[in-house]
Amino acid sequence: MNRSNAVGIGLIAALCVFIGVCLWLRRGTDSPTVESMARLNEVKELLLNYAEEQGELPGKLSDLAEAGQVDTEPLDRRGKPFRYQRISKGSAELTDLGADGARGGHMFKADRTIEIRVN
Repeated sequence: MNRSNAVGIGLIAALCVFIGVCLWLRRGTDSPTVESMARLNEVKELLLNYAEEQGELPGKLSDLAEAGQVDTEPLDRRGKPFRYQRISKGSAELTDLGADGARGGHMFKADRTIEIRVN
């Protein structure tokens, strides 16, 4: 095999690896970010329903189970607890701590926070 053939085979191999990585990253229909935001919005709806019935947002997420809205405290897509902070009776923040489960991070490890407000 001459040098130009070896270079050509190397380029084809590199292209195959690149395509494989791209396909692997796009596996499934949803990215972790989309899944996290969908789960945050599901829990937000539960919190808003609770506030409508009880007149205020819950003090903690386990109050949703105690009120009979869910069987157990809502968890993120990895089965870890959300970070929930009630700021007032009508305002709270709900946070998914990302893939690493720690505060901060970027990309898939980034925190995602949504605000919940009740009028």
